[in-house]
Amino acid sequence: MTRAKTTKPRAKAKSAANAEGEKTPYEYDLREVRHCACFHVRRAARVVTHEFDAALSAVGLRATQYTVLCSLAGPWPDPPTLNRLADELLVEPSALSRNVAVLARRKLVKVVPGADRRERVVVLTPEGKKAFRAGFVHWKRAQDGLAARLGGSHLREALRVLDALVANAAPVA
Repeated sequence: MTRAKTTKPRAKAKSAANAEGEKTPYEYDLREVRHCACFHVRRAARVVTHEFDAALSAVGLRATQYTVLCSLAGPWPDPPTLNRLADELLVEPSALSRNVAVLARRKLVKVVPGADRRERVVVLTPEGKKAFRAGFVHWKRAQDGLAARLGGSHLREALRVLDALVANAAPVA
């Protein structure tokens, strides 16, 4: 059996782009990724999320779920709408909706109609408040472990930088 000869798309793209005097992705210095803010922040986020997930698993929560409970436990004049909560957490409303649905099935939150029929309000239930309190000791252990690994002053500085980064961020939509 003989194999048919194929032209590599890579070679085609390179020669077509070069004919127009443009660089192809293969001609850029990809080592620049070592300095990519997105690459490093996402990589660090995976490490941090893994550690908090491991700690919170003792109470059957994931870091993303505990973040929602923390936000709902915070000082809201009125329970937030799903969209307002998404803005607060800087997440897509559809992604938050999926997390809230899991919490609602576990009876940790309740989703009720808002003042406007199109709005949905998210309310922390008494069971959710208990889960928030029960998770706190595990959250604290993960937070303290991270501070010990980084050094407290480095963690405070990292949090300051991250706060500055999101201070003027537009809501994610």
